[in-house]
Amino acid sequence: MGGLLLKDIYQMIRYCKIFLVIAALFTVLAFSGNGNLFFLLFLGIIGGMLPMNLLAYDERDNWDIYANTLPYSRAQIVSVKYLIGLIIGAGLIILAAVLSVIMSDFRGLIWDLLLLLLTLNLLVTALVLPLTFKFGVAKGRIFYYVLLGICFAVSFALAELKKSMYIAFSVDFTMSNIVIVVIAIYLLSWLLSVRFYKKRQF
Repeated sequence: MGGLLLKDIYQMIRYCKIFLVIAALFTVLAFSGNGNLFFLLFLGIIGGMLPMNLLAYDERDNWDIYANTLPYSRAQIVSVKYLIGLIIGAGLIILAAVLSVIMSDFRGLIWDLLLLLLTLNLLVTALVLPLTFKFGVAKGRIFYYVLLGICFAVSFALAELKKSMYIAFSVDFTMSNIVIVVIAIYLLSWLLSVRFYKKRQF
């Protein structure tokens, strides 16, 4: 499986240079003025989309069909994309850690910043990949945006319901708890993608 992982890393270096440009731009914006946390956190969302972008390049080059003729299982083909997601998440955490130390505005938020960036990256990847492996990149992207819209709508509805009914929630969702939940979602997404891809016809 190491060969598949190297292939994706080389492909990411070659085709995903725009992400490095965006990362550099957002870093400059974060440094400007008093600093803006949004520009750093948005990198987690963009980073979470990179594994799907790699799948798009695979489909364009018919790699997904060719890969099934190689001595790799479909589970290994799927797992590589999730490992890439973890590698990207680790890279973003390192970037956030460096910026948090350099930028005085963020030094007190370093732990929460790292956890939030990791959470966003893993959650986006976990939502994107199962749909992509089941329906392909084009349909998977559409379903992802629909699902994202539903999540925003439900979140907004719950927030309004809480305000209108004055509901008090006793559960304290700390960042550590959220990370644990997101890791569980990531692992479930991984297993779901393997199951979907094993049943997919080419």
